[in-house]
Amino acid sequence: MPHGAPPDPAPGGVPATPLHERTTDRPIDILEQRIGKLAQTIRVAAGLVLLGIAVLMYVNGSVFKAFYPYAITLFFGASGLWLLVTILPRVKIRQFAFEMFLLVTVSLLLRTFYPEMFTLDSDSGPKANPTVSDEAVVSNEKYDRFVTSLATFESSVQELLAAEKPPATDAVHNLLSGDHYRAVVTAYKNLPTMEREKAFTTYAAARDLHETLLTANRTSGDGTKINVLEVSAKQAIQNKLANLKATMEDSKEETKQVAQ
Repeated sequence: MPHGAPPDPAPGGVPATPLHERTTDRPIDILEQRIGKLAQTIRVAAGLVLLGIAVLMYVNGSVFKAFYPYAITLFFGASGLWLLVTILPRVKIRQFAFEMFLLVTVSLLLRTFYPEMFTLDSDSGPKANPTVSDEAVVSNEKYDRFVTSLATFESSVQELLAAEKPPATDAVHNLLSGDHYRAVVTAYKNLPTMEREKAFTTYAAARDLHETLLTANRTSGDGTKINVLEVSAKQAIQNKLANLKATMEDSKEETKQVAQ
């Protein structure tokens, strides 16, 4: 065919379209395109971060605590290696989007439900000079006040039992409704929730002792003396007092064990 001549007509008399002018009717799928340099860099950085998290979980001992931390550590380590090993092949946008979505979702869920796995605090090995928070100091001070109020209340009951003569009504009234027992109740109510749960047994023993004193606080005919030192009442008070002492001692032992 001479140069510059029109193309030979196609069958049916229609001229054929030159190759460079031909177009395809298929739409281009963006997700099937290969990722660019920026996405490749993000992918490599994500792989390094995942490997770092896996190493962190191994160092803080989380991997040794149970099966789930072990499986999660393997997931992060394997995912990081995958992102780094597959750096050379040209990854498509669809694969890149799926990888990032999966890793971000899993990481956020784990960070929410297992935050201790992302810290450097280790249950094993030496710990460097842990600092005591202000909340812990305040909690200890409140617990100390509770213990002191219990000791004062217990001491006042001891003095009542040691009296040779029946005490006057005012003396017992001061013991039952005065500052000593009120201090126990106030100190207990001011404890933080966890400390209150720990101290409940001791507080219940003090409350039982107080109720026993109330039961024994019955006036005689002339209303000037009380029968708190009657044999049966005194024995009941002594039993409750012994129970209070026992719970106080148990509480001291638990506190020592926690401190050690």
